[in-house]
Parts: sequence; C-alpha cells; structure tokens
Amino acid sequence: MKKLMLSVCALFMIVACTNSPAQKAEALIKSSKTIAKGTTYEVIQTTVDSAFTPQDDPDFFKQMEEATQMNERYNALQKEFSELKDSIAKISNRPELKKECEDLIQKQKNIDWEIDLIKDKGHEKYTQLMEIAASEPRFIGFKAMHTYRIHNEAGSTLPITEFYLLDTEMTKIKYSCDSIYYAEAQEGIHNLVIAKAIKDDREGK
Repeated sequence: MKKLMLSVCALFMIVACTNSPAQKAEALIKSSKTIAKGTTYEVIQTTVDSAFTPQDDPDFFKQMEEATQMNERYNALQKEFSELKDSIAKISNRPELKKECEDLIQKQKNIDWEIDLIKDKGHEKYTQLMEIAASEPRFIGFKAMHTYRIHNEAGSTLPITEFYLLDTEMTKIKYSCDSIYYAEAQEGIHNLVIAKAIKDDREGK
C-alpha cells in the first residue's frame, strides 16, 4: 500500500509539473513577440480552446475579406457609373464637347462591363461562403485568446487582446490577428449561416 501511495504521489507531481495548455500557448506567444527596448510586457490572461473550421479558419477569414473588398469595389463602380451618367447628360447636347462626351460614354461602358463581371463573381463567391459557413466543423488545432499590456516610459497602454491559431501539437503559431478582426469574422460567419438558412427555406430545402 505504501508503494502504491508513493507511486500515486509521484504521478501527481509529474502531472502538476506539466505545463497546462494555457501555459504552453503563453510561452509560445511570448517567444514570438518583439518588444522594444525600454518596455515591459505584462500578460493579463491567456485562454485556450479547440479550434474548428470555419469559425477559426484564417483561410476562410481571407475569403470573406476578399468578398468584402469585391462588394466595396462594386459600390464604388455603381457610384462612378451614376456620376458619369449625370456628366454625359449635361454635355450630350453640346457639339463642341462631342469628343469628351464620347470618351465618357466609352468609360461608362467599361464600368458597366466591370459591374456585370463583379456581380457574377460576387454571386458565386457569396454562395460558396454560405456553404462553407454552414458546413460541418473540422478540428484544425487550438486557439488562444491572449490579453496583455505593454508598459513604457509614456505609461501603460490599454489591454490588448489577440487571437492565435496554434497547430494540433501546440508547437507552432499558424496565424494571429487582433480580437476586433476576429470578432468581425465571427459576425460575418453568423450572418452567412443565417443567409444560408433563409435561402434554403425559400428553396424548400
């Protein structure tokens, strides 16, 4: 019995000395940070959880960002098209501005062509994003939310929280971004899931 108790105690000590997931993540993040001379780095909290697609997938974040940029370009072109239309209307009856009018008309045609192209690509991209957002989650490693502050001669900054995606062995950082960007990505995914549900409901799926 005495030997058994000693073995149990030894096992407990081994487990107790093993770094927790949060400690492993914190050490990995600390080693990756470059702190300017004269500053101190204070960790407030590090939380770790399993990471899954699509919620924690940086590749999906990038696709959503590309779709957002595409939408912004579409809106900018629509505005430019409308402005050209107004300009053409103002000079269309002035013979001395015929060449300028023709140039504006050609520019308007080019913009109209790009608008149609983005519209087609955008519809295809949006459909793909909805499907991915509603897909079955797949384990891709671990995620860490790391909150810290940096002290310097000017005083303390506000707490900063960053998202980190770690590999399945917790030995490498695969991706990182600030918590605001991560939260925006989560909101985007949530909206895509809702859009997919509405679409399926309309189609009777």
